Amino acid sequence: LCFLMFHHDKDIRLYSWKVICATLSIFIAVLLFQAFDGVLKYMGISGSTTIQQFWISCAVSMFWFLMLQVFLAAVCRVWTCGRPKLRAGEDKGMVFTKMELDLKCWATLLGHITGFSSIEAWCTLQQVFSDSFVGSMMVAIVAGGVLWAVHIGTDVVRDWLVKWDGCEDEYEKLWDEEVEETMEDVIALTVSFVLVQGIRFGIGGMLPDGEGNLPLGQDLNMSGSIFLIVIGICFAAGSFLQNAFGSWKGFAAKLFSLASNFIFAWAIMFSVNAILEERGYARKGDALGLVVAGLAITAIGFGCIFILDPIADSLEGQKQDGSSRRVRDSIVELVETLGILIGFSWEKCFDNAVDDIAIEVHVEDSMDGFKIPPAFTKMGLALGLALFVTPAWRFYILPVVFAMGGFKKEEGEEGEEESASE
Repeated sequence: LCFLMFHHDKDIRLYSWKVICATLSIFIAVLLFQAFDGVLKYMGISGSTTIQQFWISCAVSMFWFLMLQVFLAAVCRVWTCGRPKLRAGEDKGMVFTKMELDLKCWATLLGHITGFSSIEAWCTLQQVFSDSFVGSMMVAIVAGGVLWAVHIGTDVVRDWLVKWDGCEDEYEKLWDEEVEETMEDVIALTVSFVLVQGIRFGIGGMLPDGEGNLPLGQDLNMSGSIFLIVIGICFAAGSFLQNAFGSWKGFAAKLFSLASNFIFAWAIMFSVNAILEERGYARKGDALGLVVAGLAITAIGFGCIFILDPIADSLEGQKQDGSSRRVRDSIVELVETLGILIGFSWEKCFDNAVDDIAIEVHVEDSMDGFKIPPAFTKMGLALGLALFVTPAWRFYILPVVFAMGGFKKEEGEEGEEESASE
């Protein structure tokens, strides 16, 4: 990876930095969410029935969803209690650059936490239909509909809040755009994971648990894994064709594209894990086995990136008409999905390692034998790692990706979104 970070091709360098960025953000987000979730379950705030667990999970998801909205508003200085948003002596350009970096940091982190809490909720409901393939697939559709309704409702509230004084300034616009983009990722992440859970149920005959795990020896066989990969490729191809040549525009089209690419990523990850387990190269829940799976998925991901990047570069060198630009943007979007896939695979390694430490290492009082439960040990580890890793990610990795243009939209893409919203 270090060689790729300083590759002669600027796009390969950018993709490598974005892989690191995605891995760290997913790792921090999942670690914090699972630590808080583990403490809630240890304290008995989880419900005694599946339906109760679902509603409590929905409440936790809504908490993170509201935290996302409010915290990003604070970062963007949306509410200043009558004080000027640009303070005395501040340079507007420097303030906006710092604000964009802070916004991207917290939007990514809180967006992933919100997404995984939403996955937890809807996968809990999916367990009610553990004997019905159709029911498990319907949960994905219901999840998409409910989250879309919540997104539309909060969008209306945000519009009212930013326009109550008769105008929308650039700070408020930045807040609204970032929240919308983050919520699109949350919906796509949730729908794609729940849908892949249902597809795996249809192929193998057993519904995975809320984290996508199956009992030892019950995962997909070789033919089932290959079939899952083919389904993922079909979704990725559908997303590519829609983005490159389709006429479908607006929020629904973008959500379809994001969800399809995430389905492709989940399908590859679960299939590779199942194949390695069946072949004896990795054992379920084993840290070394997850490292092997992470290395395999990284090799597959960067192999595909090296194939797709020259195609995108050749299109960039041609005269940029509308169709060629859309094809190139579709390839770039697929490449970025492969980066997220690599991030997902390594996150499972890190999370498993933290779980092992929390289970094996206990802080014990020698006087009365009091022992800190693993849930609180993991909470301490999660907070410590987050406090250590997040500043390094924000101040030394995000600025590099930002300077390389990793967060900038193409002009054509911005124009298409504006016309779609109009």
